[in-house]
Amino acid sequence: MRWSVKRAIDTLHFYRVSLIKRSTFYRFSLDRSHGAFDVDKFITDPWAGNPKTGRAILDCSFTVCGDSEPLNMLDTILNRPLSNKKNTRYVTSFQWIRDAQVVGGNSSRKYVRNMILLFINGYRTTRGFWLEPESWDNATVGERIVNWILSYQFFASGANDKFQMSVLSSLSEHFSHLQKCYAAEVDPYSKLIAIKALIYCYCSMKTNQHRKIMRALHEVREIIGACLDDGGMFITGSPIDHFHIFRSLLEIRFIAKGAVADVFGDEFVNVISKMAYIVRFFRLCDGSISRHSGDSGTERESQFVPDRHMVDTALSVVEIGNGVGNPVGFDKLETKKSTIIINTKPRMIRSYFNSLSEPGINIFDFEASFGSDRLLNRSDISVIYNGFRTRIGPDARSFTKRSVTEKGLLFEGETQFPNKFFNLAMRREIELALNGQRLDCIDFILVSVRMDACFRLVFESGVDIKSINKRSMLLSVGASEYMFTYSAEGVVCVTTEAKTAYPSIEIWIPVSGGVALEMKWSIECLQ
Repeated sequence: MRWSVKRAIDTLHFYRVSLIKRSTFYRFSLDRSHGAFDVDKFITDPWAGNPKTGRAILDCSFTVCGDSEPLNMLDTILNRPLSNKKNTRYVTSFQWIRDAQVVGGNSSRKYVRNMILLFINGYRTTRGFWLEPESWDNATVGERIVNWILSYQFFASGANDKFQMSVLSSLSEHFSHLQKCYAAEVDPYSKLIAIKALIYCYCSMKTNQHRKIMRALHEVREIIGACLDDGGMFITGSPIDHFHIFRSLLEIRFIAKGAVADVFGDEFVNVISKMAYIVRFFRLCDGSISRHSGDSGTERESQFVPDRHMVDTALSVVEIGNGVGNPVGFDKLETKKSTIIINTKPRMIRSYFNSLSEPGINIFDFEASFGSDRLLNRSDISVIYNGFRTRIGPDARSFTKRSVTEKGLLFEGETQFPNKFFNLAMRREIELALNGQRLDCIDFILVSVRMDACFRLVFESGVDIKSINKRSMLLSVGASEYMFTYSAEGVVCVTTEAKTAYPSIEIWIPVSGGVALEMKWSIECLQ
C-alpha cells in the first residue's frame, strides 16, 4: 500500500517534469561545467568483461540476445531514433565498454573513444535530445554515467584535453538531467539505477557531498524495502532484473563505503545475502543466469544478460545466506550434471530475452542445461483459439509437486483455466535423470472446444541442428551431441528454424473438444 501511494505521487510528479522537459529552455538549464568532478576519485570497473564479446564488438559480428543479425554499433549511434529500441538502449548505455576493455590495446581504446565522441556530438546537435526515450530514459542515463566513470581511465588515458573536457562536461550534463528528472520515475528498477548513478557522481565530485549521499542512500533503502519480498526476490519476478539490482547494491556499497562510515550496516548485509542466495538459485550449469521474464509492467529492454564471469565475481564478494524454499513462482530440478529452472506462476509480460517467438500459455515453461552446455533457452506450449494465442490469467488454479523416482527427479505441474469461451486444463511432467544425461517430458492438454496446440522448443544460441528426421532431430553444442525425439498423434505440421541466432522447433497438433492430447518428448546426451 505504501509503495502504491508513492507511485501515485511519483506519477503526478512525472507529468510535471515531462511538461518542464518539453520547454525549449530545458537544455539551457543543464550544467555543462567540466570541472565539477575529480578524476582521481573515479573508481575502476570491479567487473570482468567478456573477451569473446569484446572481440565480436570490435569485429562488428556481435549479436544482441534474440537478434539474428549482427549489431551495427555505428549505425545505432548515428541513427538512434530510427534504430531498434533494444539495440539503442544497449548501445547508448555503454554496457559493452567493459567487454571492449578486456580485449585491451589501442584499437579497442580508440573504438570506445570514437563511439563516445560520436554520441556526445550527436545528442548535442539534436533539439530536444532529452525526449528520446530509448537513450534518455532514467535507467539508460544512469547506466551510461556509471559505465563512463568506471571505464574513464581506460578510454580517456592518452586522449587530448579537448576530448577529456568534452566527456566531463557531458557527465555534468547527464548528472544535472538526472537530478531534475529521477524523482518522477515510477519504475522502481529504473529509479534505483538512476540513484546509483547520482551516488557515483556525488562520491566523485571535488566538493564534499556527504549529506546528499546519505539522502540518496536513504532512498535506496526505501526502494529496496518496498520492492523485495520476504525471501529477497525483486518485485518484477525476473531473474535478470533481480541480478542487476543485486549488482547495483554491490556497486553502491563499493563506491559509498569510501565516502560514508556505514552503508546501512547489518540490514544492508542481510539484504544482499538474501539476494545472493536467489542469484545462486537461478544459475544454470554453464554458470550463466536464468532468462525467465517477469511482470515488470514496462517496455524496458535495456538491461543486458550477465555472463558467468560477472555472476561469479558478484557471488564471490558476498556471504550467501541460507534461503528458505524457492523464490516465489519458480522451481528447480538439479543434479550434479544438469539443471532445469521452471516457471510455476502465470506471467503476463515477457522481457525480450524470451520473446523469441509469440508468447505461449506462460506457465510451466522451463530452461535446461547439461554440464557446461546451455541447451534449452525456453520450452513452452501455445494454444490458439480462433486465431488468437491464449494466455493463462491470474485467476488460473495451478498445482505443482516434486518427487524422486527410481530414474531421477520428477516435477509435476497442473493448471486449470476457465473463461467464458472455453475451459483449458494442462499438465506437464518433467523428469531429469539422476546421471544428468537425459530429460523426459510429457504434456497433456484438455480443452472444451476445438483448438490448435503448438509445442515449442527454443534452443540456446550456439546449438546447431545437424539433421532432422520424421520424429527426431540431432543437435550439437561444441563437441557434445544430443538427440531430440518426440511422439504424438495427429501432428499436422513441424516447423524448424535452424538458421537463426536461436534455433527452434514447433510441433503443431489440433486438439478436439473434450479429447485429451498427449505429447511425449525427450532430449538425451549421446556423447
